[in-house]
Amino acid sequence: MDFAGGDREGAYTLVRRTLVRLDYHRLGKPDKGLAKRCLAKVTGLSRAQLTRLIGLRRQWQVFGDPRFERLVELSNGHLYNLRTSRSYRNVRRIWHRTRPAAVAIGVRRSPEPQGQPGFLRVETVH
Repeated sequence: MDFAGGDREGAYTLVRRTLVRLDYHRLGKPDKGLAKRCLAKVTGLSRAQLTRLIGLRRQWQVFGDPRFERLVELSNGHLYNLRTSRSYRNVRRIWHRTRPAAVAIGVRRSPEPQGQPGFLRVETVH
């Protein structure tokens, strides 16, 4: 059996209708995997693409997070393009200064032979 790919909007509509009909978010893990494999075969999308698509829609539709309302309509490829933009990287970049070492490294001390002859001093760095 061979499946022919259609347009992107048709694939998204098919995924949305199938997920609603199966009540996807109430399925167990094995059933979700089976549903993703079937949708991947029918739509031509990869498993990772389907996972991202399902996750973005879930944030907005199930949890009602208004921040994801505009992202639902974007394609995954466009999301990657946005992430590589200079403005996105400037907002998401977090700088931390190097924290000082808690233990002093390379401290020189005089040997403590404790009365034993032939003591050799060895310096190590941890």
